[in-house]
Amino acid sequence: MNKALFMTAGFLGFKTLTGKDRKSTAEWGFLLSALFIVPLFFLHEASELVKITLQVFWGAFVARSMFLSDGTWKKNKQR
Repeated sequence: MNKALFMTAGFLGFKTLTGKDRKSTAEWGFLLSALFIVPLFFLHEASELVKITLQVFWGAFVARSMFLSDGTWKKNKQR
């Protein structure tokens, strides 16, 4: 299976990821969350609905990435 598709399925919760894959997926999730927050610096004339939607997507990506990385951190701490 394609690595990007595997990581996407893992990010969405459709596949179980190993510790290393969870860490990598969480890192990519944090990076990709910038795609939703950076445009807010440049979209001054955008409607409130667009701004709120971008913020909600950013929050969802950051929260999911946080949960993925938190699970990895707990597993590494117990060893």
